[in-house]
Amino acid sequence: MDFLVHAPFVTTPSRKNLKPELPVNHALMQELGALLQQTLPYFKKHKLLTVNPLLLPLARSHQEANRSPLYTSLFHALKASLASADAFLPITGERGYQPAARLLLTGNRELTLLLNARRQLDGLWPGRSH
Repeated sequence: MDFLVHAPFVTTPSRKNLKPELPVNHALMQELGALLQQTLPYFKKHKLLTVNPLLLPLARSHQEANRSPLYTSLFHALKASLASADAFLPITGERGYQPAARLLLTGNRELTLLLNARRQLDGLWPGRSH
């Protein structure tokens, strides 16, 4: 999902970068993160929450230090929402969503194939979606 943000940020003279140290920019970045969190239920309702748009920013967390302050603010807001008790994470191969605490990331395709039967997975990790 690509989107454009239009907000009264204070930028550098070239308008290429934000001035993150300014309180007004910091407040706008925090508000933008809160807005992202508020839109997740809408995206979920309209089946716009899929694995790629949700997890791509999180998968690059090791590069976070090289990201802009705006990206970092959105990253932390999304991460907090996905780690909450709300069911925002899509289940691959199924319809529906689950909260992170109810999911198990198996790690790789081989383990999933080895433990393909749901009852085997349920026996190992009862009460979780796989």
